Amino acid sequence: MDVESLQVEELVDLAVDETVRTGEGAAGRLLVAELERRGGDAVWEGALFLFGVLATRPVYGLPERAGVERLRQVARGTPDLLTALVLECLAEHRDAGAAAAHALWQLAPAGLQRAALLQLLISACAAVGSDHGTLTPAQTVALVKQLIVAGAPD
Repeated sequence: MDVESLQVEELVDLAVDETVRTGEGAAGRLLVAELERRGGDAVWEGALFLFGVLATRPVYGLPERAGVERLRQVARGTPDLLTALVLECLAEHRDAGAAAAHALWQLAPAGLQRAALLQLLISACAAVGSDHGTLTPAQTVALVKQLIVAGAPD
């Protein structure tokens, strides 16, 4: 398959499918590498697609407005910059749209953006999944350790 001819959304879909099917992080690493190779806003476009995928699910089992407020509350309460970025961008995307989320995203350094994209990929694989199902809790934890903790940005 010629990945260069694929749209960002198609690349993300393939990465989600492969990650759920295998439970491994290779597809996530390849996704980040390909989006970075493309340059421009490709990493953001991948994240934006995943924000949309995750927006199909309720947050914390709450109604939309309460879920958005809970995302913001948790983001403010965490000392972890990666988690704070992901949760705040999710909240902004749900509340004010892509432009508002992008404004926050752009403030983060590239390493944090890469890690956020991987965290979003893992979240989408666990919450929404693909035709192969969703990640199990054990697979989710293993992928976080493999892709996020082991590759933590400087």
